[in-house]
Order: sequence, then structure tokens, then C-alpha cells
Amino acid sequence: MKKERFKSYSEFYENAVIPYKKANVEHQRLNGQLTGGSIRVFAYFTYKGIVWKVDDDTSIDKLDIAYKEYQTGDDPFVIKPTQKNKKDCLVIKSQPAKPKHFYVYYVGLES
Repeated sequence: MKKERFKSYSEFYENAVIPYKKANVEHQRLNGQLTGGSIRVFAYFTYKGIVWKVDDDTSIDKLDIAYKEYQTGDDPFVIKPTQKNKKDCLVIKSQPAKPKHFYVYYVGLES
């Protein structure tokens, strides 16, 4: 199944995360699980001309934090290499590096 691609983080949050939260109030993560890793994609969005994928094991609380910072006019993200330097990921500047619980990875340049 093809995952939706949004033009910005705010569009992603407003059109994918908010409806998901309303339909799944008890969920802490986008996949509804409490633990375990996943490489399944929930959705894509564009940030700084780059397409990013949001894995479904991402914490909804972390998405909320980034959105609130984004709404104040602050850029909540910093682009960093992954631990194994295989590709880049987005990190929320105001959050500690560990535990991350925010799994957003580089896909490619916007086309």
C-alpha cells in the first residue's frame, strides 16, 4: 500500500497524525505497539527540499512536541547522520538524544 506524502511537517501532522490520534486515543506510538522496533513507513513529508519517511514506531508525544515548536515559528529539527552513518535522520533539537522515539529518515531530494 502506498503511503501518503505531505508537502510539510505541519501538513503531515494535521492530516495524518491528528486523525490517527483521534481514532486511536490509547496509542502511544503510530503502530499501536508499546515496544519493539519497526521499519514500516507511516507517511512521508518534505522538509528543506528533502523527502523524509516517518516510521510507524515513532512516539506520538514526540510528534506533538515537534508540532508545537513548529507552530511557534521555531524550526524544531536538526539533520544528523544515523548512528551507523548510513543516511540522515531528523532529530528534535529540544529533546535528548536518548531515548529517541522519533524515527524520521532521509528518503531523497524532493522531485
